[in-house]
This record gives sequence, structure tokens and C-alpha cells, in this order.
Amino acid sequence: MKAFVIGSDGCVLGFALAGLEGITVRSKDQVDAALDLLMGDPGVALVLISADVAALVRDRVDELKINSLQPLLVEIPGQHTGTSYPPLREFVQRAIGVQLERN
Repeated sequence: MKAFVIGSDGCVLGFALAGLEGITVRSKDQVDAALDLLMGDPGVALVLISADVAALVRDRVDELKINSLQPLLVEIPGQHTGTSYPPLREFVQRAIGVQLERN
């Protein structure tokens, strides 16, 4: 079983450092296509989607979070979410246990 992330360039890159594959999206159509692909794949157990990207298809994401058990869809903080989530850098650091430094 695999885990994937759907998000912006920075989000996908951050999780790639932890070994997760991802799909970079920039539009509603791309988010829908990525969800179609991953939610229909029996080999995928977990789909992480960044909050900024989830906002593009809010109704669909909310429905999938409630109704989908395989794969499980989990919303995570995005780069510019404006929510009460911790910053993406902190979230990735917690997930992989490595301090990410900014140049």
C-alpha cells in the first residue's frame, strides 16, 4: 500500500524528502484529475492533500474525507492556507524528523 500527496510544488517537494510520491497541481481540473487517479487506485492507502489545494474542490474533498475509507483522504496544511495549521515547514519536519533549513 502506498501514500501520496497532492499539493503545490513546495508541498510535494517537502514530502518527497520523506519518500512520499506526489502530484503537483495548480488548478481545479488538475486537483479533480489527481483525486480521480488516486482515489480509484486499489494500491493507494493514504492520500494527503494540502489545504490550499483542497480549497479548490472543497465540496468534493469534504465528501471524500467523510465517506472514503480506502484510500483515506487527509487534509494537511498548505504553504499559504491562512488557517490554524502549523506552517508546512514545521509539519514536514515533524513528519520526517529532520530540521529543514532555509538558505
